[in-house]
Amino acid sequence: MEVAPEMNAWLNMTPVDYASRAIVHLSKQVSTFGQCFHVVNPVAIPWNYLLHEIRMAGYPLQNIAPADWTSLLIDWPNHWENALMPIRGLFTEVIPESGMTYLEAFLYTANAFDCQNILIGLEGSGIDCPTVDARLMRTYFNAFQRSGFLPASQLDQQQLVRKPMISAIPSIANAETVLSLPV
Repeated sequence: MEVAPEMNAWLNMTPVDYASRAIVHLSKQVSTFGQCFHVVNPVAIPWNYLLHEIRMAGYPLQNIAPADWTSLLIDWPNHWENALMPIRGLFTEVIPESGMTYLEAFLYTANAFDCQNILIGLEGSGIDCPTVDARLMRTYFNAFQRSGFLPASQLDQQQLVRKPMISAIPSIANAETVLSLPV
């Protein structure tokens, strides 16, 4: 589709490696018995930061009004080509009690969970939630490409064309740029 809904929202991305290590560690602690732990990333990211990282990875993406995005999703002619089709209801069905779609409700609650218990329970364990930054996002995009979930991005395709014939020649294709975005 190469489009995304324009929203002023926050997203909680909790890496599964962190979540699983935290759950295993906490389940082995007698002192944590009976406590409630919200296994979430303590730092939510702006929705627009996610879209920025998608673009920086070489995937063209245009922001459009949420209603236009939903209409496109519903009317997409090649349903089998769209990875969102199996979960389309999350983006199109409205929760009667709130008047929001499931996506809107999810994004609305991105900062709603108190993770203080998990931070205290993990103190001194060496288990820290990684920062959701350009490096982590690139790790995700690479994994999605290797699995076939995502095709190579335009940036990846350009780098393949420009790749030097002799591996000893240094390439700037692996250089990382740290970006700061206003929140």
